[in-house]
Amino acid sequence: MSKISETIGLLSLLREVLGSKSGFTGVSILVLIIAMSFIAVIFYPYSLISQIWNDPEYWKDNPHLALPTWYNTIAGLNLPPNIIFDSRKEDARILKHKITFGNFTEHQITITFSYNYDGFPSEINAYFYAKFQRNPLIQITFVRPDGREIPFWSGSLERNESFVILSNSPIAKKNIQVYYYNTFKSSVYDPPTNIVLFAVEEPGMCDMTSARVLKSIDKNENYRVRIKGIFFEQWSELNVKLIIYGRVYGLLGTDDRRRDLIIPLLWGAPIALSFGISLSVIITFLHLLLGTISAWFGGKVDLIIQKITEIYMIVPFFAVLVLISTFYKINIWTVFISIIILSLFGGGVKSARALALQLKQMPYVEAAIVYGTKSFRIITRYIMYPMLPILIPGIISAIPGFVFLEAALAYLGLGDPTLPTWGKTINEANTAGAVYWLFWWWILPPIIALILLSAAFALIGYSLDKIVNPRLREL
Repeated sequence: MSKISETIGLLSLLREVLGSKSGFTGVSILVLIIAMSFIAVIFYPYSLISQIWNDPEYWKDNPHLALPTWYNTIAGLNLPPNIIFDSRKEDARILKHKITFGNFTEHQITITFSYNYDGFPSEINAYFYAKFQRNPLIQITFVRPDGREIPFWSGSLERNESFVILSNSPIAKKNIQVYYYNTFKSSVYDPPTNIVLFAVEEPGMCDMTSARVLKSIDKNENYRVRIKGIFFEQWSELNVKLIIYGRVYGLLGTDDRRRDLIIPLLWGAPIALSFGISLSVIITFLHLLLGTISAWFGGKVDLIIQKITEIYMIVPFFAVLVLISTFYKINIWTVFISIIILSLFGGGVKSARALALQLKQMPYVEAAIVYGTKSFRIITRYIMYPMLPILIPGIISAIPGFVFLEAALAYLGLGDPTLPTWGKTINEANTAGAVYWLFWWWILPPIIALILLSAAFALIGYSLDKIVNPRLREL
């Protein structure tokens, strides 16, 4: 019966919380963040994130510092997304041809595509997948919708799998310089190849601020990329993955390491929730236990606990935590345990002691003593248990403090280096000059998430406080 009555009591408490505007708003935000946590754990498990987050090879196919895809809708633009062609897959836009003569083999791959976007690509790179014994020769020609053919890149492959940065290649830049000089009889230093290849042919085509995009008007006026490989074996093979990097990507864009920024936003939610809730509950319970023991036993026990508490209260908590994080190998568990140890004796011990001293004088406690009830049962059942409803609002309200503490440590570079958290994302964005360069999609989402999570628990704590303390209902 007691469990049933407790369940009914919890349900009625939840109804009261949801009945207030602050409580309903806080619970709604909290449900959203919990949903984000489930999505993160299900679709991006920890075993995967710990391997790929700091692996630059995994993110090579993503554009550098790309805006979110929905920015096109908000700004009324049509910026290009990532365009990827892979000759290993069936694609009507890719034609492959192989010619054998003697011991030589010529592989030809032609990629045809339309381009009708308002902005220029950010980069152009290629992966070559080939089988050979002697290093083959590769030539890439870029054919524009206006009919101009531009020799783009040429070179030899040294490995079966090769990654070539085409747009920043000295060979490509030299070819663009030759094309520009032959067309306008003037020289250009360090031309942006990704701009020139897609710009209307005019003198200002090397300047992104003045260049205009050459769009594909109809099916007969498309872009083509011809890739020709000369191999010295009949059994040779050639495939290519050409990536024309866009300006927009995903729901939250990418950072300066090409990483998808939706991952730290989602993964920051379970870390912040588990970190904040666990520490708040554990530390509040420890303070309650130590404060009750201090009040119950009194004498030397009370004196020792109170003196230690007073020492803890004057020790610079954050400075000591930073010192520990600096000298020891950092992971989430090191930070977690360090905070518990440094918070073991705090102001909550004195508050719990004051409440316990009042409950110690209650008639039912004196009756329990007369009946010979053991001290452990009196402490846990007759003193600590009645104090829990009063402490719940404090537990809820303390969660944002621990969430911000974890974020602050990560911001200082003292968090877990393997986990993408909100604080670490803010730190990386700030280090890369996100505020100065207005990379708002990188720095704003984790800041907003921290504010929303803190506001959610603050609103729920305020609602619970009004229920526990009826005087607040008048406010």
